[in-house]
Amino acid sequence: MPDLTFEEVLGKARDDPRIVGLFLGGSRGKGANVRPDSDYDVRVVIAEEDEELFRELDTERGVPVEVAVMTLEELRAYKQWDRPTLTHTQALVDKTGEIQRLIDEQGRLSAAEAERIPPLALDAYMNSLYRSLKRPGLGGRIHAAESVGHVLVCLFALEGRVRPFHGPRARRCRRLVGAGRPVDARRIVTDQTTNACRQRRTIRYWT
Repeated sequence: MPDLTFEEVLGKARDDPRIVGLFLGGSRGKGANVRPDSDYDVRVVIAEEDEELFRELDTERGVPVEVAVMTLEELRAYKQWDRPTLTHTQALVDKTGEIQRLIDEQGRLSAAEAERIPPLALDAYMNSLYRSLKRPGLGGRIHAAESVGHVLVCLFALEGRVRPFHGPRARRCRRLVGAGRPVDARRIVTDQTTNACRQRRTIRYWT
């Protein structure tokens, strides 16, 4: 497809009846940490499969205005790994009234997920932590690295939230370092996990 500006893609989404929604991912979608050179991670939602629209709008990855086209049905069954994209996100085009509702639903854990995920994630964390201490060398370090993801899933799920991508967490750590505060990641993870579990009375899953 020819290179389009974001404004051109947005205008197309508003005018074309085959397109039912549009929203932004990344920093621009959340209106946070946006730089002048930040790209546009555009998600266009179409009513149904349409090869013509796909060829016209869908771009390769890594370009300044990156467009991914999905059907409304694909948004309804959104990819689990990409759910952080939908947190704190506002639809810029929503012709059916369903787009924002789906974004809000997928961008936060349901009550059932918030109940189910913490004990499973905490169990996975403890398993990885145990294996990291049990196995010296590279194997143990890999288990230790894996444990961090599990504990982050647990911490955010205790608040009913989808675990975000690493960028926002890394920026928070950089701000702490920039402020002259020492950062001990292992201590932060341990303290936050213990406190969160106590507050939500899930400490029973440790025993």
